Amino acid sequence: MKNALAIVALSLLLPACAQLQPPASSAAMPETAVSPAPAVEAVEKPATRLPDVALTEDIMVKLLSAEIGFQRGEWQFAYVTLLGLAQQTRDPRLAQRASEVALSARRPTEALAAVRLWRELAPDSEQARQYYLGFMILSDDPEEAQPIFAERLQQASPKTRGSVILQIQRTLASAKDKAAAFSMLDALVTPYLALPEAHL
Repeated sequence: MKNALAIVALSLLLPACAQLQPPASSAAMPETAVSPAPAVEAVEKPATRLPDVALTEDIMVKLLSAEIGFQRGEWQFAYVTLLGLAQQTRDPRLAQRASEVALSARRPTEALAAVRLWRELAPDSEQARQYYLGFMILSDDPEEAQPIFAERLQQASPKTRGSVILQIQRTLASAKDKAAAFSMLDALVTPYLALPEAHL
């Protein structure tokens, strides 16, 4: 039974693991583009480059062990292994996977640590930014999200800025501290009071 499980896991993971890093002679491949949230204008940025790390036997064994351990309910082993590999290889996909493991285990503290690393390794990833913002808004200190929202508003074109304001408003509506969220929204929209959305 153990051998059958290992074979099934190996057959599922080998295609994904094989993409961890192209051969040393190849150039690093850009991360797959992620569609932005519907109400936000996509900002053209250079694609995130994956690290130049070869897929060694040690990395493969750790990846397989983490995934098999996770399937057996050992989320902590899987999380620590994946996060350690992400730190070692600087591959954002491994940090993303570590965050998914922690989220499925309902461990928000660990998930936030992985999301922070994911965002650090893939600063242009819209998906990583969305996860990060979600955690910040639901945390006790949502102020950390304010610079990201301000940057979004600055980068948005005049045509789409109103919809960005409305999206920020919807996001902040889920904050624990409603007064702090309102204060943040007020500060964010102050430079754009000419827009009707800033008064809603």
